[in-house]
Amino acid sequence: MNNNTNFKTFFLISNEKLIIIVNDILKKQIVYKKEFLIDVSTYNFDLSLIEKFLNNHIFEIEKTLNNFINNIYLIVDHKDFFSIEISLKENNYGNSIDFKKIGHLLAEAREQCKKTINDRKIIHMIIDNYLIDNKKFNHLPEDTKCDFFSLDLRIICFSNELIRNLEEIFKKYQISVDQILYYKYFQNFKKL
Repeated sequence: MNNNTNFKTFFLISNEKLIIIVNDILKKQIVYKKEFLIDVSTYNFDLSLIEKFLNNHIFEIEKTLNNFINNIYLIVDHKDFFSIEISLKENNYGNSIDFKKIGHLLAEAREQCKKTINDRKIIHMIIDNYLIDNKKFNHLPEDTKCDFFSLDLRIICFSNELIRNLEEIFKKYQISVDQILYYKYFQNFKKL
């Protein structure tokens, strides 16, 4: 078997269904897709059901692709996700706003959250708005100089225990979890 990176694998876990999709990056098409609908009345994020689904499909995928699946993107819909909304303000002294300054604010927000979120991991940090000298923007304008700017952030967190449990399941198939994505956030990018 080959071991290349021409494929991206996504695995959706929700209370209603499990879906595994493999995209061929070069051809920009789905080359494998399997879906399993779950009886919502009996399911409660059963990890053994996830493992059974993988067991039924991983080797089939690898055989079909003549390629190993080494990495996977998990898209998870679970009640344990929660978000924190914060605003951070920076005195900019009339200078230009650059990505280094924004990166510094994001790192500061991450560190402050880590002190309070305990057994949770930050999954997404989303900038909802920029406030530049009291003017609101959805995106950062280019070459902007200002006295003050602030960021309105949404920080989405998920249980470390569930992350470890999911990673352990995938390790059994020599697959590492590249990224965990929050389903409700990921829905904004359906085109992907």
